[in-house]
Amino acid sequence: MKVLIGFIIDGQAGGIDKYLLNFAKSVRSDKVKIDFLTNHKNYKLEQELKECNSDLYEVANLKHPIKQYRQILELLKEKEYDMTYFNISTAISIIGPYVAYKAGIPKRAIHSHSSGNDCECFWKRKLLDCVHNFAKLFLYRYANQYYGCSKAAGYWLFPSEVVDSSAFKMIYNAVDLDKFKFDKELRERLRKKYNLEECLVLGHIGNFVYQKNHTYLIRIFDALVKKEPSARLLLIGEGKNYDKIKEMVKQWKLMDKIFFLGWRSDVSELYQMMDMFLLPSNFEGLPIVGVEAQGTGLKCIFSNKITDEVKLTKEARFLPINKSVDVWVRCIQQEKEYSREDNVLQGCKSCYDLKKQEENYKSIIGEE
Repeated sequence: MKVLIGFIIDGQAGGIDKYLLNFAKSVRSDKVKIDFLTNHKNYKLEQELKECNSDLYEVANLKHPIKQYRQILELLKEKEYDMTYFNISTAISIIGPYVAYKAGIPKRAIHSHSSGNDCECFWKRKLLDCVHNFAKLFLYRYANQYYGCSKAAGYWLFPSEVVDSSAFKMIYNAVDLDKFKFDKELRERLRKKYNLEECLVLGHIGNFVYQKNHTYLIRIFDALVKKEPSARLLLIGEGKNYDKIKEMVKQWKLMDKIFFLGWRSDVSELYQMMDMFLLPSNFEGLPIVGVEAQGTGLKCIFSNKITDEVKLTKEARFLPINKSVDVWVRCIQQEKEYSREDNVLQGCKSCYDLKKQEENYKSIIGEE
């Protein structure tokens, strides 16, 4: 069986890439070949995929819709795929699913991973929302399998009659929970290494983009550090707003208290150093980092724009981002003392365990 998956970036850019690589690892076999589409070929990723018998194909981005249409159509005809599996964030990415429909691909799956348009400019975002809502009227017609990382993500991309029917399936953003278990000895060792032993360490992981709302996060920390001088903030990630946020931090004289760590391969260890995890996003599908953080026993404070489906422990909180940051500061101060060992995942743990989700991944391509 030959499956073509779209779209991957570089294998480490965010939650969708993590999901796609976990998915491919779970379903790939002597009988199943998994290939990927990308808009910009990353050669390190290409080599890694080749070692797993997967090919990476570069096609034009949505700025060149006709070219993208022709390239995907040619690829589908030449390689004779049995299935397409488009993992997308908005209905604007309609071309791939439409091409698969026109090419007569038997199995055509669409998987929603978001619940909003990631655009800084208000008016441009409103325009994109209009285009998304129009494309949404047609997108579902080009698939015969429908998935979402949450119900919220499903409603964003598909009509409610699809999401509320048996045609829609939830595929949880699973992680290797064994990798993210709380390790007290490791925590103490790392905090000593980074000279954070006496600090209140807050953490955030995500691309520096509108969706993640770093500006509001810095405002929270600026207000907090005036009351909690020992507070420190770890920012893990990269993105187009990286320089803008770093300049903001410099101007606010917070560079000695905020650490820009870039993309890291040791995030499971970085979680151990934190005391709280903050995610004041403007929107999310269902954030994998929220699952990982809670897997390590961290108290997580989420934006109320994030679906409460991400609440996996008793210590998860949801706060507004359209009001003063004082409510976040009060919550951090009042709830900084808690038992991390007791803050375990609730009954839904198996839904987010990568090992237990592998069978669900296989069901997407029709293998049990």
